[in-house]
Amino acid sequence: MGWHVGIVTRQLRNNVKWFTNVPWIRPNGRQPVRFGWMCVLGVSLLANLMCELIAADWPTYRMDAARSGYTSEPLPNQMCQRWVFRAPHAPAPAWPSSERMRFDVVFEPIIVGKLVIFGSSADDKVYALDSQTGSVQWTFFSDGPIRFAPAAWHDRLFVASDDGWLYALTLADGHLLWKHRTGPNDRKMLGNDRVISHWPARGGPVVLGDTVYYAAGIWPSDGVAIAALSAETGKPVWINTTAGGIEMPQPHGGAVAKSGVAPQGYCVADASRLFVPTGRAVPAAFDRADGHFLYYQLQTNQQRGGSFATIVGSFLYNDGCLFDPETGLLSARVGLGTLAVTPKGIVRAEGASLAEYHWVDLQRPDRKGKLIKTRALQSDRLISCPKDVLALIVTGSDAICGEDGSVCAIDYSRQRNRWWSHDVEGRALALAYADGKLIVSTDRGVIHCFADDPKPVSPTVDSPNDGLAAGKPETAPWSRAAVAILEKTKSGEGYCVDWGCGRGELALELARRSKLRIIAVDSDAKNVAAARDLLDKAGLYGNRVSVHLADLEQADYPSRFANLVVSARSLTSPLTAKT
Repeated sequence: MGWHVGIVTRQLRNNVKWFTNVPWIRPNGRQPVRFGWMCVLGVSLLANLMCELIAADWPTYRMDAARSGYTSEPLPNQMCQRWVFRAPHAPAPAWPSSERMRFDVVFEPIIVGKLVIFGSSADDKVYALDSQTGSVQWTFFSDGPIRFAPAAWHDRLFVASDDGWLYALTLADGHLLWKHRTGPNDRKMLGNDRVISHWPARGGPVVLGDTVYYAAGIWPSDGVAIAALSAETGKPVWINTTAGGIEMPQPHGGAVAKSGVAPQGYCVADASRLFVPTGRAVPAAFDRADGHFLYYQLQTNQQRGGSFATIVGSFLYNDGCLFDPETGLLSARVGLGTLAVTPKGIVRAEGASLAEYHWVDLQRPDRKGKLIKTRALQSDRLISCPKDVLALIVTGSDAICGEDGSVCAIDYSRQRNRWWSHDVEGRALALAYADGKLIVSTDRGVIHCFADDPKPVSPTVDSPNDGLAAGKPETAPWSRAAVAILEKTKSGEGYCVDWGCGRGELALELARRSKLRIIAVDSDAKNVAAARDLLDKAGLYGNRVSVHLADLEQADYPSRFANLVVSARSLTSPLTAKT
């Protein structure tokens, strides 16, 4: 975002210089006062440039590295629904029943230039939509569910996946620039009914300066890595591989044991620290310069913690509490509920109410009775809402609230009224705003776009078919092979591996005729791309069938997890299938 604002600032400065140097409108010019209409033009020009100046991107989850959920760009006076995009599948969260780990219950969108971009946990794909029309501009497949919003930097995106990799993609067309993995090898496991890396990337990426940070690994005993990479080249700045094996006090009974950080949520960065949420516990802190472990106050904070964290002034917010970022110790309780950070304080929702807090300077006695200065948040406004607020961001002086079946705008700082609302399909759980466009994402996998445009475009509907008619007609040999395999093995459910899947025809026919979850593997990148395209068009990719690019001689899959193993390659010779 910084480089974009810098360019616009220079443009504004140059235009102001040009305007004041036009001879017949200069304050000291020779001409009489004949510039009334030019002043209007000049004011209009400056106003437009100022609007361009503040119309920055929404380049990452909740806008910035602090996860503030705030932009100074104001909403237009009226908003109409411009388009609707329906993803082929609803989100498939990793922890569907957990109230603490909610980082992937919705497809989190970002806005960069004229693109709206999100990753899917259902079909392992990054989608880039035209922000004007909602049409798909490009897509990119990873080898596992994508549970976090991409993070944009200059001309590229960073995408973390359950396949263990962080991908760097071009913004223009989704071309792969480089990828990085912190896991020691290609070992895989079963997770959420999918085959994923033994070290999935569950610390969502954050970019600050020219460095991108992410974390991988979910079991401390099996290894966890926190990585800082050059955003340009992908080369490591530092990698902390000891975060999962720290001998530390445990929450129960004062015990000390060797455990460590288990990433579950979006990473957060400030000037000197990187914070890694751990889901069921408080975040851990690392030195942003060299990756040195700073603290993880597991025992002290007992059962506190959650997957969402943000920087609030000079504090770290997590699970309704403000923590001292220097020590990780509890400083104050604010209360649960989604919030956004503003220049003056915070706006926080709890149930069907919205409160504005501002910073106040207080004095309180320390342990020795000496008065010390401190800052605290004080609530001074309370606004009733007709529904529970499920998601919240702030745009200028308005709070945008996501609700069950609707989204609304509340002028929280002046009139305190709900001045705009619109129905949406599902629970509005993710919000983003930039370039005059409000993007609302729901738990049904539906993306709505609202803008100041009286002529909305036709909604974009991207729905899969029933899986019985693929993007190209079925061929008899693959159909007969699938029928023969299923009849011979009696394997209608469970897991199936197609080892050497070719272009995916056998996997498609098996999926059509059974309830098998199929993992198709091939070493040829062109075959993998063709198979993904075939299965994606059939509406079966991700939720029923996934295709991996791997060396068939070295790929490390879980031992004996499959109910059925087949090979499309074997159809060039006598058919073989084994259970």
